[in-house]
Amino acid sequence: MACSGSPNDDTSPEDRLKEAQHEFDAKHYETASKILEEIRVITVGTALGAEVQYLLAESNYRMSNYLEAESYYSAYMSAYPGGPQVEEALYKRAMSNLKEIQYTSVGFTGIRKKIPYDRDISLVRSARLNFAQYLKEYPEGEHSAEASKWIKELWEREGQHELEIASFYLKKKKKPEAALGRANRIIEGDYPEEIKLKAAEIAEAARKKLAPEDSGKEGETP
Repeated sequence: MACSGSPNDDTSPEDRLKEAQHEFDAKHYETASKILEEIRVITVGTALGAEVQYLLAESNYRMSNYLEAESYYSAYMSAYPGGPQVEEALYKRAMSNLKEIQYTSVGFTGIRKKIPYDRDISLVRSARLNFAQYLKEYPEGEHSAEASKWIKELWEREGQHELEIASFYLKKKKKPEAALGRANRIIEGDYPEEIKLKAAEIAEAARKKLAPEDSGKEGETP
C-alpha cells in the first residue's frame, strides 16, 4: 500500500478513503485532504462519493479553511441531497461563514470571539440566511437552539451596521432624507427591539432636520 498522501494506481478508492479517514481521525487534516482530493473526481456519483466530499469539507473546516469548507459543504448538499450528512453540512456551512468573520478580542473579561459590523457584512448576512435555512428545514434538529441564537446575534450585527450608516447620513447636512429612509427600513424590519428603538431616535432627528424652520412643529415631516 502507498504511503499516506501518495497516489498509487494499485490502491483502490475504497482503500484510499480508509487511509484518509485514518489520517482524519489522527487529526492529520492536511494529509487527509490531499488524499481525498486525489480520489474526489473519480468517486463522484459512486457510493463513495458522498463520504469523500463530506470528509473533504470536514477536513478543511478543522484546518480553519472556512471559505473552502463552505464550498465543499455546498457541493456535498448539491450533489448528494439525500446524503446522510445533509443536516450537519447545512449547519457547518453556516458556521463556516460565521468563523470566517469572527475575530478574537482580549479584554478584562477574558478572551472572546466577536462578530464585526463595521465593514462589509455580506458574510454576516450569508451566515444568518444559512442558519435560517437550517432552522426552516430542521426546526427540531440537533443544532436548532444554536442556530436560533446565532440568527438573533447576526440580526443584531446587521442592525448595528445599518444604524451606523443612518447615523452617518444624519450627520451630513444634505442627507437627512437618506437617514430617515434607512432608519425607517430598520424599524420596519425584523431587527431586535433595541435596534429599532435607536433607529426611531435617528428617524425623529432626521424629521426635525427636514421640518421647515418656521413651522414651529418639531418632528413634523414637510
